[in-house]
Amino acid sequence: MSGHGHAKKEYKASTQDWGIMIITFVVGVVAGFYLYATAFAPQFDELLGQTEEVYEDFVLEGTQYGGDRMGGTAPSFQVLENGSYRYLPYAAEGEIAEAREGLIPRALLNEVQQTLTVEALEISSQIVTRGDCMSYVDGRDYSYEVTLDGVEYTLDTCTTALSSGSIINTTLDKLWNYFETLE
Repeated sequence: MSGHGHAKKEYKASTQDWGIMIITFVVGVVAGFYLYATAFAPQFDELLGQTEEVYEDFVLEGTQYGGDRMGGTAPSFQVLENGSYRYLPYAAEGEIAEAREGLIPRALLNEVQQTLTVEALEISSQIVTRGDCMSYVDGRDYSYEVTLDGVEYTLDTCTTALSSGSIINTTLDKLWNYFETLE
C-alpha cells in the first residue's frame, strides 16, 4: 500500500452558489426592514411619548415645592395645548404617586392660555431676589416651565417676578385647585 492520502480538493463557489448567497442576503435585508418599519419603529414612538415635539405652541409644566411636603415627591403637572394633562399628586416618602391623566375643562384651559401671553410671561419670568419666599417658612412655592410658540419661559414664585397677587398666579392657582380635587 502506498502512503498516499486522499488529496483534498479545494471548493470553488459556482455562479449558482453566488446567486443563492446574494438572493438570501437581499431577502434578509428586505425582511429586516419590513420588521423594523412595522413592528419596532411604531412601538418605539409610543415608548418615547409625544409631548413637546408635537406640542410646541403651548406646554405648561408646574411643580410645587417646600412646606410640609419636603419629605416626599412634590405634586406636579403637565398641560398640553389640546387640554390633555398628566398630574402626579403628592406621595409621601416611600410611596409611589399614581399619575392621573385626562382633559381639563375647556373654560379653564381657555383662561390659562389667555392669561399666559408672551408679554405677561416675559415680565413674570424676570429673575428677582426675594427674602420672603413661602418655602423658607414651611410654606409652598411653585415653579413653572411654559413653552409658548416654541419659546420656553421659567416662572417661579420664589426666584422670578411671578408675584402671588398677579393674574397669572391667580389663574395657575385655579389649575392647582382643579388638580387637587382629583386627589
